[in-house]
Amino acid sequence: MNEASKTVLILAVVMSFVLILAWLPAFLYQNIAEWYQSGITRLFSSVCHQQPDRMFDVGGTHAAVCSRCTGIYAGWAAGLWGAAIGLKQEIAFPRRYVMMIIVGITVIIGVDIVAQWIAFWEGSNMQRAVLGLLWGAAIISILLTRNN
Repeated sequence: MNEASKTVLILAVVMSFVLILAWLPAFLYQNIAEWYQSGITRLFSSVCHQQPDRMFDVGGTHAAVCSRCTGIYAGWAAGLWGAAIGLKQEIAFPRRYVMMIIVGITVIIGVDIVAQWIAFWEGSNMQRAVLGLLWGAAIISILLTRNN
């Protein structure tokens, strides 16, 4: 195993740990007051808005991140694990196509955010998570591919 492969494997493990850590409060705390006061929740508050209506509900409490952040973290972890087990993104998706995918997903996420902000439509948490997953995996893919 070369140095780059080791680094990607370590990053995959770390990102998986971050995803598990983000979801730990949903299983540790019985009510929203305990959840809100937890150190894990406060840690993730610096990167996520943590609006309860934008989060998956697990028995009355939530993860420490919203559904879109959950998707992004899962996308990062999936992309890193894919690279760690040897999937070659540059064979299936040349870098320029991945960039077009990132721009497309970013535009879709932006339209979704603005449309919900002006109350044009109300998206679901699953929709936010899927868009986040696609965006996160695409970002990792572009970081791990060579120019071609």
